[in-house]
Amino acid sequence: DELELLDHKGKPFPPSFVMDTSCGYLHHKFPWQLVNSTVVLGLPPWVVMFLGSLMLMLFLAIKTTHLTEDYVGLQPELVIALNILLSIVMAVAIEAWRRSKSRMQRLPPIMLRIAAYQRHLIWKGWRYRASPRGPSRALTAGKVRDMNEYFSEYIGSRTMYYICQNIVEPLTRERQISYSELVGPSQVQWFISHFWGSPFQEFVNAIVRHAQGISLEWKDVAYWVCTFANNQWQVREELGGGDWQQSSFFMALQSPGCKGTIMVMDPLAKPLTRSWCLFELLQTFLRQARGDDFSFLIGTA
Repeated sequence: DELELLDHKGKPFPPSFVMDTSCGYLHHKFPWQLVNSTVVLGLPPWVVMFLGSLMLMLFLAIKTTHLTEDYVGLQPELVIALNILLSIVMAVAIEAWRRSKSRMQRLPPIMLRIAAYQRHLIWKGWRYRASPRGPSRALTAGKVRDMNEYFSEYIGSRTMYYICQNIVEPLTRERQISYSELVGPSQVQWFISHFWGSPFQEFVNAIVRHAQGISLEWKDVAYWVCTFANNQWQVREELGGGDWQQSSFFMALQSPGCKGTIMVMDPLAKPLTRSWCLFELLQTFLRQARGDDFSFLIGTA
């Protein structure tokens, strides 16, 4: 069987067409459920019904021939009742097993990977720690790279838009927290200004290259990245409720521990077309104009 994706006119997409995928389900409609669905132990419904008919015929044979009464010493009615009871118990047990297995099979592979990542965090010793919004929610270069490597099969050339919706939000949905808090936040050392539409892999490479260039303990260098530092379930609060001076961006940029801004640049200079990136650039230059020892760097993959 093959599943082909068609456009709104019913025509297949060309091989060169690139898109992100989403989650969903396919359901067979009646009467195809009787042929293509799985009911018990991989058997379609029509096979189960056929085997049920054979069992009924066997029960009738036991009743009319007195086999159990002659050879086992039990009344046929009792044997039939025991068989029915046993069948019900087995059916309930198998259905419960099937449903639990079906729930796992219905999950998209990335959701299974996300569940496994929770165990991965425990193995790494990275624990949840609540932190006030702003400069204390930076993420170390080692943790940024670890996330990228763990989900590399799904990330590919995708962007931060995909990372936020398909990795960060599912991981933080239950506790309604930021990703930095989930894996353990750090105090900001460098502020990252970037365009969400660039490949995430290039974004990570830029951070890792900078960290490796300034410290032998590069995995511990901390970067403030909005996607990870901001609580994606409380975005309005992160933006200061309309007051930009109360936004998490401004608070992180103004932090005394922040050494500078790194603008991750792509070949089209897309960050310079984004209002928030220009805001971050302005605040960077204002800090420099005040005489602060504050750097501005361009980062590339």
